[in-house]
Amino acid sequence: MRELDSRDANGIEVTLFWNERTDRVLVSVVEEYSGDRFTFVVDAVNALDAFNHPFAYAVDSGAAGGWPVISS
Repeated sequence: MRELDSRDANGIEVTLFWNERTDRVLVSVVEEYSGDRFTFVVDAVNALDAFNHPFAYAVDSGAAGGWPVISS
C-alpha cells in the first residue's frame, strides 16, 4: 500500500492510498479526537476529488453513515 497524499485539518486526517497489488485507490478518514474512522474505495479517476471531499464520496459508498469503523 502506497500513501499518495495526506492532510490534517481541524482534527480530521484524510489519507489517499493506492494498493499496487490490486490497483485500487482508497481514502481513509480519521477523526483524531475520538479515533472514529472509515475507509472507502474510489475510482482512480475520482481519487483527487474524493480526497478533497471525502464525506461526499463516503455517503455515496455508504461508509460514513454514523462514522462506522470499517478499517483499523
